[in-house]
Amino acid sequence: MTTVNNVNFDARTDRASLLQALRTVGMATCRTLPVPSLAGVLIETGEHGLHLSTTDHQCSARTHLPAQVRAPGRVVLDHREVTTLVTALGKGPSAHEAADAAGGPENDRPVGARPS
Repeated sequence: MTTVNNVNFDARTDRASLLQALRTVGMATCRTLPVPSLAGVLIETGEHGLHLSTTDHQCSARTHLPAQVRAPGRVVLDHREVTTLVTALGKGPSAHEAADAAGGPENDRPVGARPS
């Protein structure tokens, strides 16, 4: 589920702040999904940053996140998916990917060969 009102939506902030904001508003997302949009987080641009909002029709949460807004807009994204994505962005490459990038000994084996 993704709703985009403005395809030019563009805002920049740091990963840690975004992840904290997602965790803050996450308490008000619906976990049982009777209505798919209740599992979403509304991310809107404001004059000085981003506003994140969630609701499950019993409680709601809203937080402000400082950000550099280049183009206004708003989007509704699945809270669980966007939180998983932002969390994964902070993880560096796996040991295997790092060795490949560094040209380690793993690169000396033939294509398709299994690592020992």
